[in-house]
Amino acid sequence: MDRSNRLLYPRTKIDWGPGENHICLRTSTKNYYVIELFHQSPTLDKLIPLFINDINSSPNLFQIYYQIAENLTQIVLINNYPAKSGSGQGINDVFLTIDDFVGSSSRIIVNLNQSKFRSQGCKLNMSNRGKIVEIEGIINNKYIIIIDITTTTTITMITYYNEKSMLKNLQY
Repeated sequence: MDRSNRLLYPRTKIDWGPGENHICLRTSTKNYYVIELFHQSPTLDKLIPLFINDINSSPNLFQIYYQIAENLTQIVLINNYPAKSGSGQGINDVFLTIDDFVGSSSRIIVNLNQSKFRSQGCKLNMSNRGKIVEIEGIINNKYIIIIDITTTTTITMITYYNEKSMLKNLQY
């Protein structure tokens, strides 16, 4: 390894073969280039169309560039091309975790249109935690397709048993 590059790549063996001094890591399927060449990429400063899967399946830069990856927090590699900005399309939905507390595995995650979610007075933050909801929907292969949802903002009565097994009612 060329000693002048030890500061940038102290642990990485750079492939300094004849004509190949731009490769930082070589795997069986890809050659990862040194970050000094990222500015020459046609995708770096362009808005490129992306799928969510492109971002989720992009390689972990720390496994390729080690500590230098701390400087690459705003870059993702898409098919070995560096990208800083992208555009995408998708459905604006909300996922709710609903638990009826009947058993140990009584949770279900349901998908709901965001406008229907907001029409119930719910906000896109954790302030909805603990709200009582009633959903109506169609069961489709262990999933519920929501047709209607109603929420209760206050609980009027809770019935519980205390340690002496006496029935108690709490009014709010």
